[in-house]
Amino acid sequence: MTSDKQKNLNKVHAFRERERDCKYGPPADYKRRCKLEKDTESWLKFYLSETFPLPFAAIHKNYIRDLDYISENGGWKAIVFPRGSGKTTIAQGAALKYLLTGSTKYAVMIAARAEFARNLIKSFKSWLLHNDRLAADYPEVCAPIRHTRGIPQAMKTLTAFGEPVFLEWTADKIVLPDTPRLDGKSGKKNISSSASGIIDSDGITGAIRGRNYTLPNGTMLRPDLCIVDDPQTKESAKSLQQTDDRLSVIKADVAGLAGPSKDIRIIVPCTIIETNDLADQISDPAKSPDFIGERHPFFVSMPENMELWEKYNEVRIQGLADRDRGEAAKKFYLKNRKALDKGAVVSWPERCGDNAMDGIQWGMDKYFQLGVAAFQTELQGAPLPPAEMIRIKKEHVLECETAFPRWTIPEQYFSTTAFIDCNPRTSGLHWAVSSFDKDACGHVCAYGVHPGKGPLVPDGASDAQEDALLFEGLRKVCESLAKSGAKIDLLMIDGGYKFATVVKFVRAGRFPFQLAVSRGRAATKYLDTGRDVLKAMPNIHLRKNAQNERYLSHNADVVREIVHRAFVAGKDAPGGIGLHKSPPFHEDFANHIISTKLTDKAEGERGTMYRWGKIPGSEDHWLDCIVGCYAGASWLGISSNNEKRIKSPRRGLRIKQLKI
Repeated sequence: MTSDKQKNLNKVHAFRERERDCKYGPPADYKRRCKLEKDTESWLKFYLSETFPLPFAAIHKNYIRDLDYISENGGWKAIVFPRGSGKTTIAQGAALKYLLTGSTKYAVMIAARAEFARNLIKSFKSWLLHNDRLAADYPEVCAPIRHTRGIPQAMKTLTAFGEPVFLEWTADKIVLPDTPRLDGKSGKKNISSSASGIIDSDGITGAIRGRNYTLPNGTMLRPDLCIVDDPQTKESAKSLQQTDDRLSVIKADVAGLAGPSKDIRIIVPCTIIETNDLADQISDPAKSPDFIGERHPFFVSMPENMELWEKYNEVRIQGLADRDRGEAAKKFYLKNRKALDKGAVVSWPERCGDNAMDGIQWGMDKYFQLGVAAFQTELQGAPLPPAEMIRIKKEHVLECETAFPRWTIPEQYFSTTAFIDCNPRTSGLHWAVSSFDKDACGHVCAYGVHPGKGPLVPDGASDAQEDALLFEGLRKVCESLAKSGAKIDLLMIDGGYKFATVVKFVRAGRFPFQLAVSRGRAATKYLDTGRDVLKAMPNIHLRKNAQNERYLSHNADVVREIVHRAFVAGKDAPGGIGLHKSPPFHEDFANHIISTKLTDKAEGERGTMYRWGKIPGSEDHWLDCIVGCYAGASWLGISSNNEKRIKSPRRGLRIKQLKI
């Protein structure tokens, strides 16, 4: 009985051994395989014919040639194609060919998120498991995978001709089987060029550094090819910080993946979502000369007769309502084809979708369906520039001059603020006084600098001497403002340089207006919540520090943008600003206002991020003064965005709770 049991167990064991041992024959047509391996375009069209059913256009053929060049010689390439034009799939197909031929041993797929990268791995799995043409000519790779039906657990004990194959098949990694290629005539087992080839994946924010794989014989492999597929999301494309971070990952982390004997090959198929985003930067040779950057819009040139296309669109829309499957649009297009096509050139004429006659009709259908903004982004690779970006010029400032003499406050302007910008060792104390009406329209009543020429503090002065001279300079400016006759409600003094001295002056000051210490903060560092915040208004709040010293902190980036918009709007526009009548002439003042310009603005993890470009050698002290005046007006209850306003206009408003 025991003997019978043992026999049965032996039979079961032998059956299982046979089941997990894979046997296969030589390639179905080794000559065809070798011939196609010399031409990547032909290889893709034959072995991945279901993936690439349409003819390749010139842009695809050039792309494939560049991929071959980089595979053989090294380099980095960034390519912008219209969405859905195969930029990623071609790169994947080429990577598979390089792995099967042995020119690449370790390929890494990186995407904007880890789950997107795992989807790229799924494409490779589908080709290796289900593609009959690949299975016929690459049996040493596909037969073991098919033998296990793609079940990872079965691969752990899989053998081929009695030898382990070391096949791995996980959600984010594939290790090709270490199996021999059989000779068609002699049956001799030859070393396979694809043995233990690796396809790995991760998100661009994942742990990319330090990737390697040790083969059973002890050889350590490191990545030699990386496809970074659309490495940005809509959110990250709008974020300056995320764009910089992801660009750094590509140029540092990804570029450092390879070992000492071979440089990494980097391919970045991408789509430009926002101006100056990651794709815009790396596909522009002027911005990223290390990349072979190319951009290919769908329409190389748009049709000339857009009026006729508008009529076509009316017919198309009516056809949609009639559910005619696009027949009316086709008839209109065929009837007027010569006139409609005039001037139009597309990069992929064979792309026609379900209902279009050719690429031109399909492209114009998308033009009307998507709208201009989305069409420019998705198909042209040229998103429209942000409409809200300010382009301030000196003329904008000079044209704000009014007929009101200096120190005159227009009747409808009921709140007046002043600001002193402190730079005692370089340029002195710049100051400005501005009045505001209930709709946040501003009027610069006066501005100036103390002393008139040169710095307030001479070279070689000690810190104590500087403190004394600053204190005395602030006293003189405040006395001058008090004697001007203007009823100033709030004077804010810049405390960014000599905070303790300014606090001391504000506490000692006795003037007919409220004094406050001021600190400007960048938008990403501005926080108006927390236990140290005593009161908050739009873009400004009262807070205390560890020494219980109170000061007003304002969002300098936001208020600076408001000021620039006011000057661009002009003296008579809602939200605009006016300047007192010259003399003095406003040339120097205008130079200060335009010295710093907004170059970029985007959402980041810590809020809206601003980038300002400053003209070399210029000064921006009066700009800081006007920004301070606007911030002070917001503290008094006047808001440029209708968030909160004073209920009734009254002069001499005092903020009693502001005690320094």
